[in-house]
Order: sequence, then C-alpha cells, then structure tokens
Amino acid sequence: MVPKMHVEKADVETFKSKLIKDGFAGSVHTDYANLLLNATDNSIYELMPQAVIQPKDAQDVLLLMRTANLPQFHHLCFAPRGGGTGTNGQSLSDTIIIDFSRHMTHILDFNQEKATVTVEPGVILSDLNRFLQPHGLFFAPNISTADRATIGGMIATDAAGKGSLIYGKTANHLKKLKLVLADGAELDIEPLIEDKLNTAIASTTPLGNITKQIVHLLSDVQDEINQRFPPLKRPLSGYNIKECYHDRVFDLTKLIAGSEGTLGLVVSATLKLLPIPKHKVLIVVHYSSFIEALKDAETLIEYQPEAIEAVDEKVQKCAQSLPNWPQLAQLLNSVD
Repeated sequence: MVPKMHVEKADVETFKSKLIKDGFAGSVHTDYANLLLNATDNSIYELMPQAVIQPKDAQDVLLLMRTANLPQFHHLCFAPRGGGTGTNGQSLSDTIIIDFSRHMTHILDFNQEKATVTVEPGVILSDLNRFLQPHGLFFAPNISTADRATIGGMIATDAAGKGSLIYGKTANHLKKLKLVLADGAELDIEPLIEDKLNTAIASTTPLGNITKQIVHLLSDVQDEINQRFPPLKRPLSGYNIKECYHDRVFDLTKLIAGSEGTLGLVVSATLKLLPIPKHKVLIVVHYSSFIEALKDAETLIEYQPEAIEAVDEKVQKCAQSLPNWPQLAQLLNSVD
C-alpha cells in the first residue's frame, strides 16, 4: 500500500483556486460547516474531509480530474460520494470528497419505446421512479433508502434491496456507463460481444487497452473463477470478475458496479427499465418460532416471491411503540 502524503490546507486552497480560475462551474467548499456535513453518513463512523467538491456536470468532472493530474497536485486524493446511505462508512474519507448529489441530478434522456433512461449519478431513486410512473415503467432495485439514495451510489455498491430474488442487483439493469478515469480519460462502456469485442481489443484507445488487459488477465482463469465463486443470488459486492468476462462477452459495467468508485467516476448511466407490475399480493404466514420460519425459506422461494421478509418477536415488540401499531397488529393477527 502506498502511504498517503501529507496535505496542507494551503495545498487544497491552491487546488480550489486553480479549478475556479479554469472555469469550474460547480461548488468547492473548504469551510467547517460543509466539511462536517460530509464527515458522517448512515454509518456509525465519522471522518472529516479536506474539502467537498460538487461538480455541475460531466465537463466539471473532466476538469477536476485533469487538474488533479497536474504535477503540483499529485499528492491529493479524492473519494466520490452519493447520498451517503451506506452503513459501513463507504462514502467517508479524510481526503477530498467529490459530491455528486448536489448538482448532477438531471434525467438526461428517456426512451419509452426502448424502456431506457439516462441519468446523472446524483439522481435519487424515488425521484426517478416518480418520473417513470406515468409511463408505466420503473427502475427495479428497491432499496429501503430510496428517498435519498442516488443512482451513482447504487452503482458503486451494486445495490439490490427487496425484490432482488426476481430482479437481481443494480448491475443487472445497466446498459451503458460514461466514466471519467483517474488520469482524466473518458470512457463510454457497454457490453462487448464478438465483433465489438474484437474491434476493442485491436484498438489503442483507453477502452481498448483496458479491455485487452482484463481479457488477458481473466482468460486463463475462467474455470478457477467459476469453481471458487459460489452461485449465489446476491454475492457480496466487490470486483465482479466472474461476470465481467465470460464466453467471449466482455461487460465492464459489471466490474464498475460494486467497485465503490475505486475504478472510475460515473458521470452518466443508461438504465434498463421494467413494466410496473399490474398486481401485487401480500401474504402473511405464521410460524410457531423464528427457527421454524427460517427452515421454510427454501420451500417459499420455490414459488418465486418478489421478496420474503421475516418479522420476529423482537421486531414486533419494537413495532408496538409505533402510532399505527393497532393496524399492523390486525394485519399480522398479533396479540399485544
């Protein structure tokens, strides 16, 4: 591991001045109030950043990373942030935060016939689905923090949520991504099959070079990857080398999803949409104990439910303090 170099406050202020001088249209904050706001997220942790940069658009992100590559700024480090809804401190850093949730919140394109939408990374999930609802479509990953989680953050963590048994994770709904890499290069990525893959490998573009390296790295270990990675419905997030390349199909979006912003900055994402289900049914099944309910999980999964939620004694006891407990108790057929 390369040790992080010491950064003086003056270095950050110099970087801020350079950005603004060169036409950065977004916001750059070094005041205590804004740093403190970004020092916490939905976890128990706290880390004070050196600065908070909020790009206005993709051009701002390009300018930001190209400025960061100037020799006098090589010692500065950056970390992207979405809605800060992670529970493990993923969005926290004591370096410079790049906050996409302030300005990059636009829906760039919507195609109802193709059932696709292109968004900036700061778009909030619930806002997106409200926009799509009149068109009978929705973005499937259904996470509990939908009213504040950003699409960029969902890509970074490869979020799944309720319904993942049927719909999978965020990675299963990505068509294209536009990235800015650490060296300031731009990449437009989508699944590459047959001729497109061969063309990419033969090229000397940044995408071609990356494709060549990853395909070369993974080609000889495909069997071992398949043996070592168990066939789970919801594997842990991380570098998804199992689905990134197989059977002469190269899909870099599968590697970006779950990489926590360590491989590139997503500046736009084209998403696959699904029709909103016309009917939904909630079934409440009672068990004599929580253990008995767990034993029945495999049987219930055979009926392909969208989700299975367990409500044990502790959850019910906590719920009794809610103002709508009488209605919930009636639904659950529970006894006070």
